[in-house]
Amino acid sequence: MRHVLQGVDHPVSNDPKRWNVVRSSPSDELVLAVDWPSAGNRGPQFEYLASLLGDRYIVWRTSAGSGHTTWEATAEAYAGPWVQEVCDSSLKVRAVLAYGVGGTLAAVMSEMVEQRQGDAPRLLLIDPELVDADLIYQEFLALLPDGPLPVTAEKEVQRLRERGGELAAESGGDPAPLAAQLYALLASADGLGAEGRTTARAEARLATLALAERTDVTRIWGKGTALSSSSSKRGLSRTRASLLLPEAELVGRELNFAVDHSEIFKDETVARTVSELISA
Repeated sequence: MRHVLQGVDHPVSNDPKRWNVVRSSPSDELVLAVDWPSAGNRGPQFEYLASLLGDRYIVWRTSAGSGHTTWEATAEAYAGPWVQEVCDSSLKVRAVLAYGVGGTLAAVMSEMVEQRQGDAPRLLLIDPELVDADLIYQEFLALLPDGPLPVTAEKEVQRLRERGGELAAESGGDPAPLAAQLYALLASADGLGAEGRTTARAEARLATLALAERTDVTRIWGKGTALSSSSSKRGLSRTRASLLLPEAELVGRELNFAVDHSEIFKDETVARTVSELISA
C-alpha cells in the first residue's frame, strides 16, 4: 500500500523517524501522543501513562522536529511530516492524546488523519492551553544560557532578560509579534558562545509557538475531551484567565480531576479514564 500527501507518493514505512515508539502491541490500532517542543522542560511523562494503559494499542510519541519551522509555515505544513509517517504505517489511529500547547498540534493532526482514514480519532487533551504572551516570554527565558558564564556573557544575559521583560510588558498580550521581537533580540546578542546553535534553536521554538498562536483550533477542540487538573494556573484555567473569559467552553467536554498539574500523568484515575475514552 502507498499513501499520497501533498502530491508526493511515499512507500509504506513501519519504522517512524519522527515518532518514538512508546509501546508496541500486536494491534493494528495506534494512539498518538503529542507534545509541543519546549526549551524549558523534559515534557510530559507519556511513557508512564502508557504503562498504565496496558498493551491494547500501539503508542507513538512525537519526537524529531517537523522541519517546517519558518515564521510563515502553516499548521498543516508543520504537522505534515508526522502525519505522513502515520499514513505510511497503514495503522488506524484510534486516538490522539495531547498535553498543554500540544493540543494545538494534536487538533491539526487529528483533522488531517480523519481526512485520510475516513473517520475521526478520539481527541483527548490533557490540561490543554492556547499560546499566550506569558508562555512566549517563559520560553524565551528558557532559551537563555544557564550555569557559570564569563562576566561579559553574564551581563549580556541579564540585559536580554531585562529587555525581554520590557518587550513582554509592551506587547499588549499579543503573542505572535512578541515571539518575533524576542527572537530578534536573542539573535542580536553578543558574546554568548555557540551563537549559531542558540539562534537556530530559538527560531525553531519561538516560530512554532507563533504558528500555534495563529492557528484557530477551538472548532476542532469542540469535538474533543479535556482532562483538567485542579491547578488554577495551568491548562484551560490558564487559557481562560489569559482570554478574560472565565466561563468559556473551549472544548466539547471537560473532565476535572482533583490532582495537581505536575501529577496528572501519574494519576491512576486519569489513566483509567483515558483508557476508557480511547476504548469507547
